[in-house]
Amino acid sequence: MPDAWRVFFRGRQLRPIQQEAAIPLLKGESALLSGPTASGKTEAVFAPLYQRHVSFQRSRIAVVYVAPTKALVNDMYERLVGYFAGGDPDIVRRYTGDHHDFDDARGRFVLLATPEALDSLQLMQPGLLSGVRSVVCDEIHLLHGTARGQQLRAVIGRLRTQAVRPGDRRDGFQVVGMSATVRVPEAVARDWCGDAAVVLTVEGSRSVGMSVLRVRKRQAASTVAGRLRTVERALGVRKALVFANSRNRAHWLAADLSGELRADGWPVFFHIGILSRSERERVEAAMKSERRAVCVATSTLEVGIDIGDIDVVVLADPPTAVSSMLQRVGRGNRRSDRCLVWACAADEWEARVINAVHECAIRGELDDVHDYARPSVQAQQAMSAAWVGLRRDSPLTLSNLRERTGDAVSRDVVDDMVTVGVLRQVRGALLPSDEWCDYGDARKLHSVLLGGRGVPLVDVQSGETIAEVNQTAAAQGALYAGGGLRVVHGADGRGVYVSTQQGTVSSKLARLPSARGRRKGLSRQVVWSMAKSEGYDPTKWTRDGATLITWGGAAYNFLLKGILVAAGQPRELRHDDVGIDGLVDAVDFRPESVRRLAQAMFRAGVPDGLARRFREPTQFLRALTPAMAREEARRSVPQQGFLEWLSECSV
Repeated sequence: MPDAWRVFFRGRQLRPIQQEAAIPLLKGESALLSGPTASGKTEAVFAPLYQRHVSFQRSRIAVVYVAPTKALVNDMYERLVGYFAGGDPDIVRRYTGDHHDFDDARGRFVLLATPEALDSLQLMQPGLLSGVRSVVCDEIHLLHGTARGQQLRAVIGRLRTQAVRPGDRRDGFQVVGMSATVRVPEAVARDWCGDAAVVLTVEGSRSVGMSVLRVRKRQAASTVAGRLRTVERALGVRKALVFANSRNRAHWLAADLSGELRADGWPVFFHIGILSRSERERVEAAMKSERRAVCVATSTLEVGIDIGDIDVVVLADPPTAVSSMLQRVGRGNRRSDRCLVWACAADEWEARVINAVHECAIRGELDDVHDYARPSVQAQQAMSAAWVGLRRDSPLTLSNLRERTGDAVSRDVVDDMVTVGVLRQVRGALLPSDEWCDYGDARKLHSVLLGGRGVPLVDVQSGETIAEVNQTAAAQGALYAGGGLRVVHGADGRGVYVSTQQGTVSSKLARLPSARGRRKGLSRQVVWSMAKSEGYDPTKWTRDGATLITWGGAAYNFLLKGILVAAGQPRELRHDDVGIDGLVDAVDFRPESVRRLAQAMFRAGVPDGLARRFREPTQFLRALTPAMAREEARRSVPQQGFLEWLSECSV
């Protein structure tokens, strides 16, 4: 074992993924590592990258690690600092919206960042990252197929294009992806890591002991609390992580569980994305240090954060995606081979969904992911480069477009932005309009996500900001945070003000702002699993009067409805996860006939209203002409996956 590796392994035996990754990563090859949660992917990547750092005697930051959430960046930061505790922990740095402790690349090894923070840093201070030779993308499945993923790939392209060439030609540029859940790893590796990337996978998963609890929604907290009391002594359960599908559902559960468990001495914590940095990090630290505790969260704690040895994972709502199920159950018992899971079902349908998602997870049947090129993300990259060029008196031009954007922006998109007027051409320079200059000055150009920030929610006793909320929605009621209830006293244009309430939970809870995006429903893979478990063949479509059972999942059935309406069916057709309702006998409903109808529509162009329902909203769509925005919507329609599904079906 090379000396540099001892920092990470300290005499321990290498796991399979660590052995497989050693040679290609040491040789500087790009790779995608796919394996179960807690299989050792982190050490598998950082050990050889650190060995290369030492071997090539690099004198500045050479590795960038990117994670989709601040919480995961913080967790990885603590882990890596711990690895280097006996040596030089200062060689690890992080840069997020919460932490900016990076201003000197000299003598460093790795920078940890979120995609948006990395985008900003590389634009504003490219010299700090000019020595980067490796980019590590963690939990890549959360970014693949999204606007944030396309943005990150563009940033990686800029890093590659603008990096200073090393003296040793063997010190090449490599991209490494990590994920526990990737359906087609070869395609993901090609898109993210390059055509020559190596795919390294470890089969198998930890045993999941799952129990389905049949409870009504309002009884979920009391049921979970009662079971925790029962099993604490019998099974040694001391820490629980409770997942809900929405912020407001998680908010209610946290408050209710606190009321149920306070007398038993169980602290209950609450973790969602709109909480302030100090509140989120306090919760994460408390879950590590407390002897017994419960934490209620949304997807913010799905990814690979180690918040201590969680004894049981509670699914308060059925996961709607297989990847979500895998990530959530993966948070439990990270130091053992068995995960204890309690899944709450309010009715028979939810029980069926839970069992179907669970079966998909066991068999490794992951959800389809449709990735597509988004002109709006190209517009974000072009606008950011134009704003930086203006502020540095070194304007963006058509001749330096490729160098400034890492070949991520096409001439067509730039011309489109000039047509809209958001970019102006002045003697060859591409300059942002006044409105977009203001956005740049306010640091609002580095996120492609739609929606702005809320107002601070402030504790009037401590002066501490607890969260950012929608002022209208949260101006009355109470907020559960910090292990207790905070009652809203009032609001003004600067914030919402709360104070701590002693005693039991009695106030009406304030309504929190919903997360972005619309509910997607169940995927085709989950619905097929449900059909098989109930004795049906999901490749066989069946007609019962006005109802067509397709087992297609929500997205494909919505597209199918649009195709049938275009073929003459009533506009009032209804779809759900399982099929279509409201049909009349004017169309041949066999899959092969529908396939011909679909191909004809795809050739002619999917109608705008139908296509827009698939498009991921971004704030830069308004920087495009209506024609270019429509083109992005058409690209968002999962045509290939839909046609492949039809090819698998028959009557």
